[in-house]
Amino acid sequence: MAEKSQWSSMTSAGPLALTPLSPSPRGALQTTVGCRTARTSEVSRDHLVTIQPDWSRSTPHDIGLERVAMATGGYLSCVDLVDHEVPALRELLQLRARRVVPEITRAAARLWRLGDASPDCRCRSLGFGTAADVAEHARDPFRVPRVHWIDGTGEQPESSPLRRGEASLYDSAHPARLSGHVE
Repeated sequence: MAEKSQWSSMTSAGPLALTPLSPSPRGALQTTVGCRTARTSEVSRDHLVTIQPDWSRSTPHDIGLERVAMATGGYLSCVDLVDHEVPALRELLQLRARRVVPEITRAAARLWRLGDASPDCRCRSLGFGTAADVAEHARDPFRVPRVHWIDGTGEQPESSPLRRGEASLYDSAHPARLSGHVE
């Protein structure tokens, strides 16, 4: 029986599960991000962020303290990066590499659904004609950020380091056909 993984939309294949991929073929991934102190600010200060092979993150900030500041009305884009964008990238990488299986349920005859449909995703109201179609949708790089509520809007903001850094992946990987969807 498949068991639920730490990501809501995926299940592992039990003893046949593949080990998760690290963020980079070389293990750790180090990148420069533009850090903002206001969601709408055009001004940012660049600094390094490291995503370790186990997907833990290190930034020059005390993220716990920054979360407290955000609870009192402050903002720091690196908290979104750590809490939402890196987990979305991890999930997307594992799904696209087929290291995990999306949680798929059969809703009715000829109707398949994802177990974790985001409230603003088309898959919440539509079903899919085949399990393969719903699995393809689960790997859609436009769907995964919505599940992680990147920027809290259900949409990935233009300023997102994940979107800026993965623009070619987002542009090239989006499924061109929507056939298989049923109302």
